[in-house]
Amino acid sequence: MKKMIACADDYIKNSNLAIIGMLKVCAVSLGMFLGMQIPKKYKLKAGIATAIVFVVTYISLLVTFIKSAIKFYKEKS
Repeated sequence: MKKMIACADDYIKNSNLAIIGMLKVCAVSLGMFLGMQIPKKYKLKAGIATAIVFVVTYISLLVTFIKSAIKFYKEKS
């Protein structure tokens, strides 16, 4: 567990402003998706839009994190 936390810390330290911004957009879209309190006639459209934003940002963040984790564990080995 300590290695995973160290890996995540290394990822954040080596991230630029765009990565941190995508992380925030991803978290906001997930929060909007989970707590949608909007009228029923807009719920489907809003749900689809927030789901798309979440998936796109999550996948791009996951790819950059996996690359960072591979680099981190190669350096530590």
